[in-house]
Amino acid sequence: SSSGSFQNGLLALMTTIYQISAVLVAEDVNSTLRMVEYHQPALVVLDMSLPEMQDVITQIKDQYPLIQLIVLVEDRAQGEAAEVLGVDGILIKGFSAQQLVDIVVNIIDGWDDSRLVQKTTEEEMNTD
Repeated sequence: SSSGSFQNGLLALMTTIYQISAVLVAEDVNSTLRMVEYHQPALVVLDMSLPEMQDVITQIKDQYPLIQLIVLVEDRAQGEAAEVLGVDGILIKGFSAQQLVDIVVNIIDGWDDSRLVQKTTEEEMNTD
């Protein structure tokens, strides 16, 4: 599917950013919240067009205020809604690979060393 191709491309691009030590992909709202709770990453990229994403953003910002959020939006109206929720970066879909890299690197470059993520594996979280 085109969304699968987009997700794969995004995943491949994120792994090329040297400051990022791990990239995890959540399939739905519940797994997103579980991963955030378990790993408490420094940075999360969310697709604002997915159902319940405004609630997810609010929960993450309320419970983990140090986590930086970048959201991918369909249009300016979604971007404005995301901005109201306090996200740290907004990209309108159709963005270039360089725009994504730039926003991620700019956010990461603003961190001190204590904010950098420890390497983890997905196996550590799979404790079903």
